[in-house]
Amino acid sequence: MINEKEVTSWFSKEGELIFSTNSFYGKTEGYENERVQILEDSLLYYIKISDLEELCFQHIEISNWLRLLHQKAFVEMERRLIYRLYMSAEERYRDFYAKNPEIFQRVNLSFIASYLGISQVTLWKLRKNIK
Repeated sequence: MINEKEVTSWFSKEGELIFSTNSFYGKTEGYENERVQILEDSLLYYIKISDLEELCFQHIEISNWLRLLHQKAFVEMERRLIYRLYMSAEERYRDFYAKNPEIFQRVNLSFIASYLGISQVTLWKLRKNIK
C-alpha cells in the first residue's frame, strides 16, 4: 500500500515463483507494506531465506537458477519502468494484453489498472474501445 492505496507490482501464474523483494533482500525503510496476495486457490511452498542461501552455497545449480530467476525479474521490472515513462496508457494496455490475455479472465481489473499505472476508468475505456 502506498498512501492507503493498494498497488500491484507483479503477477505470477502456475509454475512461477513469487516473493516479496523486501523480505528477500532485507527490510527497507518506507517499503514495509509489500505483501504477496493469492487471488486463487493455490499450493504454495515456502523456504526460509537462510535455508535458501545455504542451498546456494552448497549447490551451484541452485545458485545459478536463482541468479537467472532474478535476472529475468530485473529485466521485466526495468521494461515496465521504461514502458511507464515512454508509452501511453493504450500502448501499455495493448502490450500487457498481448502478453497476458489470460490474466484478464482471472484477475480483478482494479489490480490490472494498478499494475499498468492507470485508473480503473481508463482501463474500462480502453477495453471498451479496443477489441
